[in-house]
Amino acid sequence: VRARPVAGDVSGRSDDPQASLGAGFRALRARMLTRERDEARLRDEVVSMREKMRANLEQSGDGRFDIKQAPGGLIDIEFLAQYAVLRYARECAPLLTFTDTIRILETLESGELLDLDTTRALTNAYRAYRKRIHAAALQERRAKADEGDFRAEREAVQAAWWRFLQPQTAA
Repeated sequence: VRARPVAGDVSGRSDDPQASLGAGFRALRARMLTRERDEARLRDEVVSMREKMRANLEQSGDGRFDIKQAPGGLIDIEFLAQYAVLRYARECAPLLTFTDTIRILETLESGELLDLDTTRALTNAYRAYRKRIHAAALQERRAKADEGDFRAEREAVQAAWWRFLQPQTAA
């Protein structure tokens, strides 16, 4: 989902071999992202991968949560966006345009796959988390916050996670 060319002009406006390299990469990326997928299997694989990451990387504790790895944190937003591309790019080609999380979320909203309130909540949380993560990095510390910090953001991310990625049960 986040792959992008590192060489070549992706515009395809010239006969330069570099241009065709970039265009070829974009075409391959589009083919990979629009493959037909079993929705339940995709969802289960994404959730499983996220749970493994959390088990190995999360460092919450002592009244502080890990901004990147804790439930409702930054990585959950990134996984949501990437899942949505894998799930919906086949039906919503504009999802192939961007590789960054915020513009993917905005594309989901413009494609009516995500409502405006959820889009705003996720993008605001993502920006707030990134700001705190960058500040911690400048101090050479792991990005953690008090349990009470970012409560609304974490709840919004967890609600979106639940809506998109929890197994659907038959009624």
